[in-house]
Amino acid sequence: MDIQDIKKQLSITAVLHRYGITAIKNKQINCPFHEDKTPSMQVYEDKGLVYCHSSNCKCGGKLIDQIDFIMYKENCSKHEAIKKAESLITNQSITTPTKPAMTEEINYQDIFTKTQQCYIRNDKAQEYANSRNINNGKLQIGYNTATGTVFKALKNCIIFPLKNLQNEIVSLYGRNISDSDTNKHYYTANRKGLYHNTNNETQTLIITESIIDTATLQVFTDFETVALFGTNGFNEEHIELLKSLKNLSEIVFFLDGDQAGRSAVKNYELRIMNLLPNVKMSYVNTPDDEDINSL
Repeated sequence: MDIQDIKKQLSITAVLHRYGITAIKNKQINCPFHEDKTPSMQVYEDKGLVYCHSSNCKCGGKLIDQIDFIMYKENCSKHEAIKKAESLITNQSITTPTKPAMTEEINYQDIFTKTQQCYIRNDKAQEYANSRNINNGKLQIGYNTATGTVFKALKNCIIFPLKNLQNEIVSLYGRNISDSDTNKHYYTANRKGLYHNTNNETQTLIITESIIDTATLQVFTDFETVALFGTNGFNEEHIELLKSLKNLSEIVFFLDGDQAGRSAVKNYELRIMNLLPNVKMSYVNTPDDEDINSL
C-alpha cells in the first residue's frame, strides 16, 4: 500500500481518535507534542492535516499528515509509521517496536514494580516529585531512567500506573522530567486504563484534567478522583467507570483555570448528564491560569 492509498483510507480524525484525542467545535485540540493548556493545534479534516501554531513546539509551524502524526507520537521512523498506519487501516493494533522478548503480552505490573525500585534509588526523580509536591510516600510512583533501563519506552519519565476496573495495571503513563524535552507526556502503546482511586462505595467523584492533578489530590485529600487525558481526553473507559459506580451521587469537575478547561467542563457536564441523569454535577472555579498542582 503506497502513501497516497494510506491517506485516502485513513482519516486524520481516525488517527487522533486512536490516541484518545477529539477535536472541539472549532476543530482545535491541545497539541500532544508540547505542554499545551490552551488548544493550539488546528485540525483540517478535509485535507488530512494538523497544524500547531505554538513556537514552543518541536512540531510547530508545519503541516503534519496522518503518517507524520503517528511518527511523532510513537517516536518512530517514517517507515515504521507507514506500517502502523497500514495496520490501523486493517483494524490491527498500533504497537511500539520492542525487543523480541517483549512481543508477547506485556506484564505491566512487573515492569511498574521495577520502575518503583528505580524511583527509590534515583535522586533526580525524587527531586522532581518534590518540586510537584507528590513525593510523600502515599502514591505509587516509578521512574524509568534516561536510557530506558527498565523499559524501552517512557525514557527519563516518572511513571504512573493506569488501571482497569478490576484495579489491574494495564498500561503506563510517563511524565518526562527533562528540561530539554519539549514533549512531556508519554504512554505505552495501545493505551488502556485510567488513573483513578475509586471503589465500589464511591459517592462523590472529582474529575481532574491530568494525572499529576489527580495525584496531587490523592496526596493532600481523601477524595476519590479520576484523571482525564487532557481536556480532549474523556473516553469510553471513563464512561464505563462512571457507570460502574453504583453509589455515585455527585461528580465534581476540577479542571484548569483557562478557556480550554472551562469549555471542557460545559461539554462533559452535558454529556455525562445524558448518561447519568440522577447524578449531581458541580465544578470548582479554578483561579485563572492555575491548576490543582499549582494551587
